[in-house]
Amino acid sequence: MSKRLCRTLVGLSASALVALTVAAPAGAEPNDAPGAVVSQELLGPDRVIPGAVSATKVTYWSTGPKDVPMTSTGVVYRPEGAPPEGGWPVISYAHGTVGVADQCAPSSSVPLERTATHLGHWLEQGYAVVTTDYVGLGTPGVHPYLDGRSAAHSVVDMVRAARAVDDDLSSAWVAMGQSQGGQATMFT
Repeated sequence: MSKRLCRTLVGLSASALVALTVAAPAGAEPNDAPGAVVSQELLGPDRVIPGAVSATKVTYWSTGPKDVPMTSTGVVYRPEGAPPEGGWPVISYAHGTVGVADQCAPSSSVPLERTATHLGHWLEQGYAVVTTDYVGLGTPGVHPYLDGRSAAHSVVDMVRAARAVDDDLSSAWVAMGQSQGGQATMFT
C-alpha cells in the first residue's frame, strides 16, 4: 500500500476506529511491564538519519485502549560522539498522521526527508531521538488513531524501551511531536 493511500485511508476510517474494541494480541503476557523490550534490530545505513550514528528498531510493550497490554514499535537514533556525563538527553518524538495500516508505520520504511532533517537537527545538538509508531501501527491489533491516552503511553514507553537497549541514554527527556504527534505530546 502506498503512503498516499495510507493517508487517504486515515480520513475514511478514523471515525470507524473510535467504535472498535482492541483485544490483547495472541500471546500477550499481562505481566510484561510497559516499556519491556520484546525484540531489537539494528537497521541498515539507509535508515540512519543525518546526525545519527545508528538506528535500532525496537518492539516493546505498551498500553492500548481500556488499559489493554499491546505491543508497539519504534526507533532509537543515537547521536555521534561520546555521551555527556549522565548520558544523552532524550527527545521522544511523536510522528504525525501517516495512515492506519501496518505498512504505514514509520519504522517500516526509510524516514521522510523532512522528518530526517528535523530530527537530524536535534541529533546534531546532542540529543538521542526515539520515535514511536504507536500501538497497533505495525504491530498486532487495531491502531487506535487519535486515542490520546494510548498514544501517550506509546511515547513514554518508547523512552523506557530505548533506555533498556542503550545504557548511554539519560533519565532526562522531553516529548515533541506534530499533527497526530502533537496530540500525543499534549496527552503525554
